[in-house]
Parts: sequence; structure tokens; C-alpha cells
Amino acid sequence: DGDSNVVGRSVPRLRGRASNLTPTLIDSVNYVYQISDGPGSVLALYEGGYAGGIAFGGYVADLYAQAPAPGTYTVQTDRSGTWLRLGTKPVYAITVDAEGQFRSGAAPPNVLDILRQ
Repeated sequence: DGDSNVVGRSVPRLRGRASNLTPTLIDSVNYVYQISDGPGSVLALYEGGYAGGIAFGGYVADLYAQAPAPGTYTVQTDRSGTWLRLGTKPVYAITVDAEGQFRSGAAPPNVLDILRQ
């Protein structure tokens, strides 16, 4: 899934917590980024390293049902993945602090569970 910039790239997989993660831009027309192939949450979003420039607009069931308001982002998360959509085109690089779970929805209890994947 995604546009031409993701052809041949692996799907991002996040298990546990990560800071300053660069999400994968999968739809450059609608500004949709994928964070993980399983459920998760976005703890903070940064544009050019600055937090607070783009505000959290809430969780949605379908990112494409309605565009986020300008200056905000929305998050869709379920067993098939975690994505975010920006309401406006970013000027600088987007990074996030995020937390991912296994596709079952379980949080990884230890490193061995993550390595077994």
C-alpha cells in the first residue's frame, strides 16, 4: 500500500516505545504516514524537531473519511497498523515519539518477545 515512494520498502514495525522516529510517508497527496504494522499510539509529533506546531486532532476510524483541520493531525490505529494524517503539508521533516504493540494488541513484555518476531 502507498504511493511510488514506498515501492520496495519494508513496512515499518514498531514494538515498544521509540523517540524521534521518522514515520514512512505512504501518501504524499494526503500527507499520510505509517508508523507501524500493528496498533500503537503517537505520544508526540514534531515538525523540524519542534513540538507543538501541529496539534493532535484525535483518533479516527478512517483517515480518508475526512481531512484533518489545517495545523492538526489525526491518527488511525488498529490491528493492521498505525497511521497519521496531517492537515497541511509540512515544511520540515516529521518525526514522532510513539509506542507500538504486537498485531494482537499486546504490549511487548520483554526484549525476547520482540526478537522472536
